[in-house]
Amino acid sequence: MRFTILEPDGKAHDFVLTGDKLGQEALDKVCEKLGIKEKYYFGLRHSVNDFGVWLNLRNPVSTQLRPHLPGKPHRLRLEVKFFVAPQELQQEETRRQFYLCLKRQMADGKFNLTQDNAVQLCALMAQVEYGDYSNTPRICPQFLSPWGREDMDAKIAEAHQKLQGMSSSVARDAFLNVMAKEELYDAENFKAKTGKQKVMVAVGSSGLKVYERRTHGKLKQSIGFESIMKMNVSEERLIVVLKKMSENSKLNFIHFFLSSSDAAKAMHKAAMEHQLFFYSSKVRQSVLNHYLLSTPCWALPAKWFTKVPSGELFHLDVKHTRRQAYDLHYENVHEDSDSVFRHDWVSKCSKCISEEANALFTPCGHLVYCSDCAKTGSSCPVCNTAVTSWQRVYFSNDSECDDWTCQICMDSEINTAFSPCGHVCACEKCSRHLPYCPMCKTFTTFVQRIHVQFPEQPGESGDDDADVYNS
Repeated sequence: MRFTILEPDGKAHDFVLTGDKLGQEALDKVCEKLGIKEKYYFGLRHSVNDFGVWLNLRNPVSTQLRPHLPGKPHRLRLEVKFFVAPQELQQEETRRQFYLCLKRQMADGKFNLTQDNAVQLCALMAQVEYGDYSNTPRICPQFLSPWGREDMDAKIAEAHQKLQGMSSSVARDAFLNVMAKEELYDAENFKAKTGKQKVMVAVGSSGLKVYERRTHGKLKQSIGFESIMKMNVSEERLIVVLKKMSENSKLNFIHFFLSSSDAAKAMHKAAMEHQLFFYSSKVRQSVLNHYLLSTPCWALPAKWFTKVPSGELFHLDVKHTRRQAYDLHYENVHEDSDSVFRHDWVSKCSKCISEEANALFTPCGHLVYCSDCAKTGSSCPVCNTAVTSWQRVYFSNDSECDDWTCQICMDSEINTAFSPCGHVCACEKCSRHLPYCPMCKTFTTFVQRIHVQFPEQPGESGDDDADVYNS
């Protein structure tokens, strides 16, 4: 089978795979060609009856792609499936793909942007695409805008002028940080009906949000994953059963009517996978073994001539949670341990030399600035790497203390920071087994590594041991 896989910016890549290969192999091929190591955030999408459907990476491609004209390649689109926070992205190519995908979604009108945010985002895109502002007429970034075009172009040009001297990579990272604050950043949208009302259902990291289906539609209802008891699919209908009665009704269930059965299955799959990836502490084997339907007859044209029974198809293809994916990506990106540079510990900010150094840079993992000075810097002063984002951290001990051992095993050196709380109290080995921060009990989305060489404790060195022994 021949495939043409398109990037978000339209670049095409051709591949050849046999029909018995799994969808994961197709994704691996395109990620290898593009140099993407953080592949668990991505997926391949194709169209079924003019509706976008994710290719299930655990099923054979021949069971998912309908046959068409001989010699014509199947067209798939490489897209971001799970939009994590920008500070979790450790690779340059991954950030580029996130930017391209968000740019296309913004052009399609996915986000309910305010005019100020729209101007800021368009100015950042112009800085990424064209560089510094000039009077030469250029096409401003296009998107579905409810405001007048001439007024928007003037405001975008004014905002673009203020970005003078900003590099393309810094502007792109600023775009990601601004976009991550949007309400629909990590959501996948579905058009549906509840009764006679047309709504737009956003399936995101925290649950389902129901909006009025119009420009800048108001939020009608928010359904968190913790309040959902179960979800069922019946033809073109998705039934969400709640643990208690909903706010706008005396019933404890909601019916969403979609355009087709394929759309209903896609919405059910999106809700289940977002819950597993963002909300769960681990993916159980019983969930991985969940089947959906038998192999469709169109996938095996000669099915009635064979004695081999058709196999079952997996419904879900999420193998790892958000935190597990970050840890695996860290190992892939930093396969060569020599590439990680650790700097000596400094208790005070290297810039103002007065406040505590508590701003952990991403993606380098260095800790040399305070939170106030980190707002004005665009690159790490230690390794000169561009800072995509930073997180304020809180040490379990006093910054002047010499005890830097893990508070769990009391043996290894602390080298991780829990996110989003920012507490630093455990080593990498112990933090892998902690679903919650041991200090504040906050659910941990990911654990960032700290590349700092802390000072040795008194009595740790070999010379000190020898002195004790001789005495």
